[in-house]
Amino acid sequence: MGDRLFTLRDVGLSSVLVGPRKWLTALCSITGGAMTAGQWQDAAPGERFRTIC
Repeated sequence: MGDRLFTLRDVGLSSVLVGPRKWLTALCSITGGAMTAGQWQDAAPGERFRTIC
């Protein structure tokens, strides 16, 4: 496992440097705003839902 998160979006490939404490910030920057409970489970299955943005 590395420390970079890659996502494929309509505008192309995005990558964010993440670490154990940075993944929440990375998810927020990728989604551009607050996530719904469903989006949270898609992105972080098994993790407790949190409001991060």
